Amino acid sequence: MRNTKKLPSKSSDNECDTKSKAHQDNSVNFYSLSLDPRWKGPILRSTIGLLLIATFSLIIKIGPVGLVFLVMLIFLRGFQELLNVGFNAFSFHTVPYSKTLSYTLLFIFNYFILGSIITEKFGHLLTNHVSTLILVQHHKFISFNLYTLFFIIFVLMLQKPHYHKQYTLFGYIHILMLLYVSCYMSIGNILHGSIWFIVPVLLVIFNDIAAYVFGHFYGRIKLIDISPNKTWEGFIGAFFTTLIFGQIISPLMCPYEFFTCPIELGLSQSGYRCHDWQLFQKEKVAIFGIGFGVFPFQKHAFFFSLYASLVAPFGGFFASGFKRAIGIKDFGNTIPGHGGIIDRFDCHILTNIFIYLYIHSVIN
Repeated sequence: MRNTKKLPSKSSDNECDTKSKAHQDNSVNFYSLSLDPRWKGPILRSTIGLLLIATFSLIIKIGPVGLVFLVMLIFLRGFQELLNVGFNAFSFHTVPYSKTLSYTLLFIFNYFILGSIITEKFGHLLTNHVSTLILVQHHKFISFNLYTLFFIIFVLMLQKPHYHKQYTLFGYIHILMLLYVSCYMSIGNILHGSIWFIVPVLLVIFNDIAAYVFGHFYGRIKLIDISPNKTWEGFIGAFFTTLIFGQIISPLMCPYEFFTCPIELGLSQSGYRCHDWQLFQKEKVAIFGIGFGVFPFQKHAFFFSLYASLVAPFGGFFASGFKRAIGIKDFGNTIPGHGGIIDRFDCHILTNIFIYLYIHSVIN
């Protein structure tokens, strides 16, 4: 008797395939129908913003030292992103030792900036040894001579076929060093008391999210040509909500020395020390016969909110114009699906400088 094997019928295969496809289609339809398309963009952007804030909160728990290292990493990565953009846009890779020159200048600026902070805040801890005493006392002079050496080496490396690109590179990397002015001032704000750094950062992040949400749902009138997705509705909506947010977030931090007091390091003891700083002492205020407590810092937070709403966005507009000028969408892909570090922190650069100058001009 001949053995015969029963082969699966094509009809049964097709039926299974059809059921499988139907199941997949139903799954896709379920997920696609479960969320209004108009909400997908805002929810994604807001979720990423909240994740950044959550990560930021974990670093805050470490204290000022953690924030200082965070700032240094952000600015280092930002420098790398902008340097890569410049190398691609202006073909700096054809310039001899272009990367070496770029990172040498970065080292010199870091030495000057970080050394200035260390000698200003903790120099008294470094004067007990002869080697460190020389570095502390002559830090600025050493920094200048390092830059002079860099300048001489650059001139000696000039070659006739590369004059134009070499001088373009020289100017470009010096412009990038302006980032480290903001880095220096950001660290200064942190060491003055974490609240002077945390509140402005949260205000800028909130303003960015609010502008996107208001613009997405109500945006009709274009705000500026170089950033066509920005609208007046988003700008105005974010302005008012940021003012409110500033008055909500600032009093939450005022009662805690962890946020308000400058950090001090000493040979005998270290910690946070406040010398009866009235800015963070609640005062009673009466409006229309109704009394309530207000921290004087909230007045300053109001001006920070104004700056974060009216001026900080122009850092983003400037970055958008630069990207359009050289034909790129993002500065990098450091944050997957959301661009590079500079794409996320372009609005913070001017804000950090403003807060530093505000502290030393208005507060002090």
